[in-house]
Amino acid sequence: MRPINLALPRLQRAAGCALLLACLTAHAQAPGASAMAARNAQVRALAALYMKSLSGDPGLRALWRKTSLTPNEATPEMLSRSDHASAAERAMLRELARRLTDYQTHMVQLLRDQGLAAPLVTQWEEGAQAAAALRAQLHNGALTWGEYNLRLRDITTAQRLALADSADALEAKDADGAERAGQSAREAYAAALPQATSTAAASAPCEVIGAQRYCD
Repeated sequence: MRPINLALPRLQRAAGCALLLACLTAHAQAPGASAMAARNAQVRALAALYMKSLSGDPGLRALWRKTSLTPNEATPEMLSRSDHASAAERAMLRELARRLTDYQTHMVQLLRDQGLAAPLVTQWEEGAQAAAALRAQLHNGALTWGEYNLRLRDITTAQRLALADSADALEAKDADGAERAGQSAREAYAAALPQATSTAAASAPCEVIGAQRYCD
């Protein structure tokens, strides 16, 4: 993994559960309260740094009138918006996606290095990937801002529940319970992601960011 340059603006917090994962690092392999506190501090610091990089970036400021940095805190106005992403907003969404991909790479590596239980890492990644797919659909014209905010709230809520339920199951040494929690989240993600095709022309040029296609 390439090192993070903390002085650069290309830092991103995932729309999801990084701070919740700070609580779940109790399930890492290294024992002891002091070790757990140090892991929690690392996760919180990375999440907070990415959050600050977005909220303080004037080039992205217009997005925060349409959506929230914290998905479950979208305002009623954001949830009811009927407009699609404009050309200027689509450029911002592509930049957001690039930063998000970078953030996810670093967060997943950090969690693995800390020894976080594999099912929890997988569930965090799956939720982040579902949110990324939704963001690409917003960019490509398949969703209004309001639909995006509502569906993103559904995805992040399912992710949080799966992480909490899986952590409890793993604590009780119930691997099947952890898998059930993950499956419930995957079903919620599938329900939240619309089946409608993009309004972007099939022949339009596309940029692949992470695993998603962002088409003009």
